[in-house]
Amino acid sequence: MKKRYQKLMMITFLGLIFFSYLIYSEQAINFHVVSEGKVYRSAQLSAGKLSDYIQKYGIKSILNLREIDDERWYREEIAVAKRFGGEGLREEG
Repeated sequence: MKKRYQKLMMITFLGLIFFSYLIYSEQAINFHVVSEGKVYRSAQLSAGKLSDYIQKYGIKSILNLREIDDERWYREEIAVAKRFGGEGLREEG
């Protein structure tokens, strides 16, 4: 009986850690309102999160201040922008 209780406690503990991580990772996204309906700022977003925020906030322009070395994240960002009607996409050197 004691071993069964220990297993149950361990599973409960691991479950709490897992769900805490999920909640933290969702809340830890670095996306903030600068001016409601006008300007938002964020850290580098995944393609999925960028798509979510474009739809949720009606974002029309993306200004990327990171250096571009043809990284995968950049190609994904361009693909998301194009999917949402991105026009005039250009690389500044």
